[in-house]
Amino acid sequence: MDGINGCKEYLESNKVNSQKSLGISLAVLVFITTVVGFFVSLTDGFTIINGIIMGGILFICGLFRIVYIHNLRTKRKDDNNEE
Repeated sequence: MDGINGCKEYLESNKVNSQKSLGISLAVLVFITTVVGFFVSLTDGFTIINGIIMGGILFICGLFRIVYIHNLRTKRKDDNNEE
């Protein structure tokens, strides 16, 4: 049982602020999708609309991942508070 208590102590000592993590992840996602969209629009044979579409698709895919991880972290935080 000592292993479980040690794991629990480790998780409690290294808590991740889910709101801060969400904000940082969103900022990085916006930066990456903007850069990718910009470079796609500069490529020969592609227009600004193609860059916007590519950036939008990447943003939506990344947003699903970020929101899912945020929900897992808040659920784990709530579960730990109940115990």
